[in-house]
Amino acid sequence: MERVKAYIVHQSRGRVRFRVPERRHQAEYFARCCGIAEGWPDVWQVDANPSTASLLIQYQGDESAIIERSHELGFELGSKVPEPVDRAKVPVWQLIADGLEIFNKNLQKTTDQRLDLASLLFVGLLTHGLVQFVRRPSPVMGWETAWWFALNVYMMVHNQAKDKPNTERVINQ
Repeated sequence: MERVKAYIVHQSRGRVRFRVPERRHQAEYFARCCGIAEGWPDVWQVDANPSTASLLIQYQGDESAIIERSHELGFELGSKVPEPVDRAKVPVWQLIADGLEIFNKNLQKTTDQRLDLASLLFVGLLTHGLVQFVRRPSPVMGWETAWWFALNVYMMVHNQAKDKPNTERVINQ
């Protein structure tokens, strides 16, 4: 398992809760961690909550043994949990960009990596332009403008793909 920053957020007799912020919402990751920790001696229950990025281990015996074994989960223990971000102080453009990034990742996961936000935007603009070309001009955006934006989205994504060395090309060159 690859190394990941983890933090002890709560510790009491027989219980220790780890938080792994960079693995939030990754159910498969937490299921693997549960499987590993359940095999440890003296551990009687392991619960994970991917939504809060936490792993609760309940055990009998020495707490230091559990903390020492956390490296088997790939944990690199940090000394202090990062402070939560005050969303009121984050610029609006950053909130929108973060939301679009999350939407893009979910879209890719849902479509098995076959569709992303740029592709969706390209197809949407192309379709809008076609509808406007066949019917009548839209008061919002005519077909020329829609196709111009679609072409720009395509060129932007195409140029980014050329810059990535390991990108597989589907189109025969």
